[in-house]
Amino acid sequence: MGEDDAAARIGLVRDIVAGLRQERITDALGLIAPLLAALPPVVLARVQGGATRGNDVQVSNIPGMTRPAFVAGARIERSYAFGPLPGGAVMVALMSDADVCHVGATVDPAAVTAPEVLAACVEEAFGEVLALG
Repeated sequence: MGEDDAAARIGLVRDIVAGLRQERITDALGLIAPLLAALPPVVLARVQGGATRGNDVQVSNIPGMTRPAFVAGARIERSYAFGPLPGGAVMVALMSDADVCHVGATVDPAAVTAPEVLAACVEEAFGEVLALG
C-alpha cells in the first residue's frame, strides 16, 4: 500500500497472491470449504467474523455470468456483488460478467465515518490502474 506507482503496486500484490497460492494452507482450506458451506449462515458469520475481525478491508473476486442471462424475459445488463461484512470495516467484492467487471462495497458505518472520502479514494485508484491500459 505504500507504493505510489500503480504498476509497481500491482506487481507487488501479484507477488503476494502468487506466494499465498503456494501455501499448504490453501489445500487445507479447499478441504474444509464444503464443511463450512454446510454451516447455517449465522454460525458461518460467527466463524468468519472471529477470523477476520482484525482486517480493515477484505476483498473477494466472484465469477459472474459467462453468457447472457434473463429475468422474466429481460436481459440482465449488470450485476453487482455485495459481500457480507464478516468482522472487518469494509468488504469489497468484484464480480466479472463476460468482459465487464463491477465492484460493490459493504461498509461498516461505525468504522468508516466518511464514506464519500473512501469512494473518492477508490475511484482515484481505479483511475490510476485503468490509465495503465
